Amino acid sequence: GTELGLGFAVHGIAKVGKDGENEAGVLRKGGMTPGDVLVLTKPLGTGAVFAAHMRAKCKARHVEEALQYMVMSNGAAGKLAAEWNTTVSDDGDVPISACTDITGFGLMGHLLEMVLGGDSKGTKVNVEIDLKKVPFLTGALRAATDGTFSSLQRENIRSRRAVSNHAAAEAADPVRYPLLYDPQTSGGLLFAVRPERAVRFVEALREKGYRAAVPIGRVVASASAGSDDGEDESDDEQIIGEGTCPAPDHRVRILLHHDYLKKFVNK
Repeated sequence: GTELGLGFAVHGIAKVGKDGENEAGVLRKGGMTPGDVLVLTKPLGTGAVFAAHMRAKCKARHVEEALQYMVMSNGAAGKLAAEWNTTVSDDGDVPISACTDITGFGLMGHLLEMVLGGDSKGTKVNVEIDLKKVPFLTGALRAATDGTFSSLQRENIRSRRAVSNHAAAEAADPVRYPLLYDPQTSGGLLFAVRPERAVRFVEALREKGYRAAVPIGRVVASASAGSDDGEDESDDEQIIGEGTCPAPDHRVRILLHHDYLKKFVNK
């Protein structure tokens, strides 16, 4: 029958100082710069957890874990990043290049929006995600192992067209990889952070209570990303600045290329 729907829209005006200075530390979706470290504040998997819960296939403690992260506000993380961005380096760079929240489109869907935004100069960028470093809820991993996913996940997985090594990644880790498309309720924030500041930023997030905050990948120049078959042709660089983080696991890497992004957008 007829149902009543209610929605809200929030609009605002960002403060911009003289010469375009970002006085309020505004965080934009676009603007990622090659070399940036991708930092995620919360584990993924709320959609899968509650899909399993609806089928009476999820343990109570796993539902409780999901709820604990869902009620955790992103406010402190956003405020921290905004405060950091009020400080500009001598070369004009801010510590946090870009940010988005992970909600209904899943990590991959929202990450694609960041990639489409390019860098601060409008140049194409790509990203590499180290799947082994992405945090997931325990209940989500259990649900994915059983083949239980949110009904919205089927829609989100359309964005696989933008992943050049989709088949290889799915075959290498059929449990974790599909959860990158899992729709989130009250998901975390995804930041693109300058590499020399990434370690301290993660530490600061954890001090604020975001104990699952972790670097999950990096931004690369469009021409330097791996080949279409999933082989990474770049050097075995470290995700975070030299000497501060182990080299990423190359067994499973998500490589986004603009040729694939065009196919995704045009579908």
